[in-house]
Amino acid sequence: MSPLDKRRNSEIIHKLEARIVFHSLTDDTHDETLLKPYTHHLARACWNGSRIVLRQTSQEAEGISTLLWSYIVHATGDGTILGSRHRAG
Repeated sequence: MSPLDKRRNSEIIHKLEARIVFHSLTDDTHDETLLKPYTHHLARACWNGSRIVLRQTSQEAEGISTLLWSYIVHATGDGTILGSRHRAG
């Protein structure tokens, strides 16, 4: 059994209860104090969720993604691509 298979077998799945939080959101997108943190955390959730999708796609996909982002960070010095900043890992 490979180390990746051992890790997958030991992972725990948790159900995320977000219904109450999403129902409490308003349509008022003009309030900067609410919009910026919400946007930030949504972007982080999407970034972290993409790694989960990669892991579910194939055994190699997550590692390849990490390798590519590590190369990009090394090549650019800070991970800046097309005006946006990303972190590997």
